[in-house]
Amino acid sequence: MTIKTISLPGLTITCVSMEKFKTIGISLRIIGPFEQRSLNDRALLGSVLLGASKKYPNKQKLNRRLDYLYSTELQTSTQKVGLQSVVSFDMLLVNPKYVHHSEHLISDGLELLSDVLFRPNLRKGLFLKHLVKEEIRLLKEELEVTYHDKSEYAFHLFKNKMFSEEMFRFNPKGELESLQEVTSETLMNCYKEMMNSNQKEMYIIGDIDADEIIDIISNTFRFEEGLPQSRWLDDEIVKESEPQTYKEHGELSQSRITMGYRTNILSNHEDTEAMILFNILFGESDQAILFQTIRESHHLGYYVSSSYFGNKGVLFVFAGVAKGDEDQTILLIQDSLKQIQLHQLSEESLDLAKETLINRIKRSSDSLSSVIARHVMNMKLFNTPYNEEDKIEKILKVTLEDIFRVSHSLRLDTVHIYQNQGENHENNPS
Repeated sequence: MTIKTISLPGLTITCVSMEKFKTIGISLRIIGPFEQRSLNDRALLGSVLLGASKKYPNKQKLNRRLDYLYSTELQTSTQKVGLQSVVSFDMLLVNPKYVHHSEHLISDGLELLSDVLFRPNLRKGLFLKHLVKEEIRLLKEELEVTYHDKSEYAFHLFKNKMFSEEMFRFNPKGELESLQEVTSETLMNCYKEMMNSNQKEMYIIGDIDADEIIDIISNTFRFEEGLPQSRWLDDEIVKESEPQTYKEHGELSQSRITMGYRTNILSNHEDTEAMILFNILFGESDQAILFQTIRESHHLGYYVSSSYFGNKGVLFVFAGVAKGDEDQTILLIQDSLKQIQLHQLSEESLDLAKETLINRIKRSSDSLSSVIARHVMNMKLFNTPYNEEDKIEKILKVTLEDIFRVSHSLRLDTVHIYQNQGENHENNPS
């Protein structure tokens, strides 16, 4: 694997040449601050741009062109990474080496992407109103799914409590409550801001000639110089306080418990691998302590699991239980954490967790999108290319003492119970 990075006016290009893949992945990332005012516009903008350019005025014509380019795939997404909003355009092409008469495939694909970005189909200087209306409708339907999925909605309610003053409470894919505020005018303002002042990066991964690719890109894309963005971890400082418990009510058959812990171990911390392994041992499988304690030993709960978000430095525990079992389940979750803090873990369980994590890393190496994502974050956090062997070596070096130490970094912040309508309808912290 060889890596070449070059900075052009307004665009940084990184080429990762590796023979493993028969496809070529291209990811253009437009990076700006993650802000409430532009959240919905940035969530919609990629889809609106794909919906109508001057050369491809509707999705049908765009898709026909993609099919002609040997079924090239082009997708867009908006993510929150740290405190940055990242609008991505991801293209997957077959490598011309494996297809006859396709020597211009990469340049044709990049030309299509350039047309989508720089030459949108406008009317009186604005995005087409019927297109904007349709994309808003589609996004609204997608966001409404959260409100119908009881577990997702419970997490939505929980985030509004634990992160009431933090950007983490917002969904980078859009906020339903303010979606109606989006117009062709707000989208155009967002587009101009994105193209004129956002940071732009392009990553190309596959069996490629880096110099040839860079030459094509430099002749195809002309971006304005953007402002550098550097907040790749969500490190908003929150004043420590006593744990708060909230109860909210709705029409549901089982109670949803969400518990949020804070930790100072973020993705750039030397103990990151230990915290990831802790999470596997704590609640990520049916062999984890939470499952064995709550489901197997006490026969409580329809499900129980934990998730660690290193980019924010938080760990969540999720449980679905019968009404009336909430308090006992919460105590058992806290006791399960104490088990680890009291060194009640075996070397065998740690070895199994390491095997699980290493296998997961190796499997993800078969995905171009995963390779791109890992490389990008490693460069942002450590200014060095991602190295799988180094990552595995760090995992293998983690000891039980490391697991016990990181377990003590967890501080309970919020307990949220979303349960069926009961006698008490108040939503008071206790």
